[in-house]
Amino acid sequence: MPGQVVSVEQWRYHEWDAVGWLQEIGSPRAADTPQLGVWCNTHGQANGMDPRILLTMLEKEQSFVTRGQLSAHRRDWAMGFGVYPDGTHLLTWRGEPNVGPEQQIRHAAIRLRELANYADPHLTPNMGFPLENGPTRALYTYNPSVAGNYNFWVIYHRWFGDGGGTAEPAPATQPTADPKPPRATKSDVANVAHAAVEAHRAGRRTVTLHGVTFDLAALGWCGRFVRQCYAAAVRQHDPGFDEFGFGWLAPDAWQAEIKLRAQGYEIPSSQAKPGDIVGLNRGLTAASHGHIGIWLGDTIAENTSREGYGTVETPVATLAHRISGHFSVLPGGKLDVPGVAVVYPSDIEHAQRVDCNPYIGTDGRMYAQVAPLVAALGKAGQYREVTMGERRVKRYYVQDA
Repeated sequence: MPGQVVSVEQWRYHEWDAVGWLQEIGSPRAADTPQLGVWCNTHGQANGMDPRILLTMLEKEQSFVTRGQLSAHRRDWAMGFGVYPDGTHLLTWRGEPNVGPEQQIRHAAIRLRELANYADPHLTPNMGFPLENGPTRALYTYNPSVAGNYNFWVIYHRWFGDGGGTAEPAPATQPTADPKPPRATKSDVANVAHAAVEAHRAGRRTVTLHGVTFDLAALGWCGRFVRQCYAAAVRQHDPGFDEFGFGWLAPDAWQAEIKLRAQGYEIPSSQAKPGDIVGLNRGLTAASHGHIGIWLGDTIAENTSREGYGTVETPVATLAHRISGHFSVLPGGKLDVPGVAVVYPSDIEHAQRVDCNPYIGTDGRMYAQVAPLVAALGKAGQYREVTMGERRVKRYYVQDA
């Protein structure tokens, strides 16, 4: 029911032990941000909003509840409040600083309350279906994306079940902190994608692969299709994997490609192998929400609204003009080596293995994401724009945390 993401009863404030729940599920924030549950209770109560709503928003926006280590950016913009698609950030809101997890939670709670209580026709997006209640209207105004609000719904129901915000959450699978998919390969992904397409060709509307249920007849859920292909591939080896555990997930395909590129997963098209992710956003704008699929070599597996197809396999030649990038996020392709060992200070016996997406470029050199390495060393890193001559370029700065 996309028109009712949450009920009014689930939305309204209920007294609940958010601090204890974070400890119970083993959230890393219980240790490094012990006030998180207090903030969600305090600012939720002040705005008539259940703290479980705020925790779900934190997870949807930044994987804030379950991610093992948080970058400075994820902490500073925990709720994504004031972060715009063009990359600009709102540093103050209504005369107050807008940076930092508590300020993000406080401001987001205030704004969500306002959006839920007062319908503003100038702000409320036209989603093509009625928004059944104020809380759902607030969520779509905050993030006008069906996929983004579907993610909210899945996270909320996985954690708290169908309950109407009662004092005790319904039994649900507990999230795992910072899950990683070391054993799955891109070949696994390709096999899952092909199986989903074949099931649709055979006339099936749904299929369950390795515990992940695909809606094959749905139209235009490309980001969800890619996520589910990867989740099913990982669950083939690790049935307990949290399907929202990939750091490149986003409310729509446009933002997913931006994340993939920013996190260093892009590869030359000549190196693409079946199971890699392919961006199909050339010539599109952010307003379109973008498109994305699974590269299968001669074809691309996708979920599309084009001509009402649903889940299909399309010849590469048909989509070549739209390909905007290829991205490799699993082993078995761009580098068949284990992780990178970080030795710090100099004790090799206690060296850390860090998932930093190593790969070998066309120049023969090995490259890796710097942010996980910096975090493993107990440092803090941040991209900043600097002026070099007449150009504005981004540089990564590292300092003590």
